[in-house]
Amino acid sequence: PVEAMAIAVDPRDPKHVVFSRVASPDPTDVGPGLLESFDGGESWREANDDLPVRNLTALLFGREGTLFAGTRCAGIWHRH
Repeated sequence: PVEAMAIAVDPRDPKHVVFSRVASPDPTDVGPGLLESFDGGESWREANDDLPVRNLTALLFGREGTLFAGTRCAGIWHRH
């Protein structure tokens, strides 16, 4: 099972969803990171490009679609 730390739904498109994955003790776990869906969760893709760290503790979409992510040690990251 995949554990989520944070989740956000794009207010402009409710089928656009992101969530931050956390690492687990399972040896097959791929580790922390950001996953993104454009079809309401039917399929997911990794969205870790340009992330300073992958331990994301908070996610928020701005009104114009900017995604903000709070990290444990690297401050706030954003993607337009």
